Amino acid sequence: MNRPWKRDSNGTTLVCQSSAYYPRYRDDVLRFISMPTGSHLVLRYRECHVPPETIKLLESNEAIGARALLCYADTTSLAGSCRAVPLRFGNVVESSKEGEFLLLTVRLGKYVSCIDSNRADLEIQQSIHSPPQWENGQIKGFFLWKSDRDFADIGECGNNETWQQVVKRLFATSEFQNETTFVRLRRVLRASNKSPVKINNGTLQLRDGKEYELEFMHYAPNYQKGTEELVVESAPASLAPLGRRAISLDSSYNLELLRIRANGISEVTGGGISVYRERAGLRRFEFEIPVHISKSVFTRVLIMLGLTVVWVAQAILDQDSVVDGQYVLSSVLLGLVLSWLLVFGLNRASGLEK
Repeated sequence: MNRPWKRDSNGTTLVCQSSAYYPRYRDDVLRFISMPTGSHLVLRYRECHVPPETIKLLESNEAIGARALLCYADTTSLAGSCRAVPLRFGNVVESSKEGEFLLLTVRLGKYVSCIDSNRADLEIQQSIHSPPQWENGQIKGFFLWKSDRDFADIGECGNNETWQQVVKRLFATSEFQNETTFVRLRRVLRASNKSPVKINNGTLQLRDGKEYELEFMHYAPNYQKGTEELVVESAPASLAPLGRRAISLDSSYNLELLRIRANGISEVTGGGISVYRERAGLRRFEFEIPVHISKSVFTRVLIMLGLTVVWVAQAILDQDSVVDGQYVLSSVLLGLVLSWLLVFGLNRASGLEK
């Protein structure tokens, strides 16, 4: 269901635009629409492209939780203002100023729904006194700013139809007309019951010994037959693909599933699921989702019981006299307590306890 745009409760809304002027910014635009809901994306802006009041807000990290409107700024005209193409919503996770750059981490949310993209562009342009524009062969104006208005012509929705509309708006720009296929990791499902796995703090939370399905969608507004593939890799080896690890982008629209298994470790440090695109022997990185694998409750119980048995056996061997039932019971209880403390402590040290 489409919902109208609303600012957050404290009136803070950030309009975040990214162009394709540099390859890094172009990649960010594609990630706006390809990464799953809940993912974190780090954006960076030169302070010359951010108004002073917004710099102060971000430098002090006071924009946490603020709504964000993610747009593509079309800089290809080389004259006049740069058209704003609204793509997706998000929320600010954190911000900081590093030298002459402002860093902004956004948690990705629903997609933009708008009936008239021209009116949406006009609303965005009018929300700042100096939007991005070409002047004397250079891009001037602001790409990131705080807005105090609601956008009447912009709504939000998370369904597939809205995503396809977003793709069409982006494909209509000259910069992305050569993009053969657009891809989206819609969600991650538990293979056992098809229930979705949530992404917490930008990280996919998995359990060891469990199987999961990655649900990808790909869409080509102007499909042309080719030999392009979407390749999924995982690191470390504890995230094992089951069967195929590539999807052939051989149709104008499709939904594909890739299955993975999380194998028996308690923590993944710097690991994740990486998505690439391959065509004619060339590979292009799309995005990565960090992954955290934790031990299941059953595994933890087995560890505790094993440690308890060892403790009790050692205690009995250390006894010189006949062992009575009360001593065995107290040893078992003490072993369980120590085992629980050990397992809990290890999990706390590795950051697994929620």
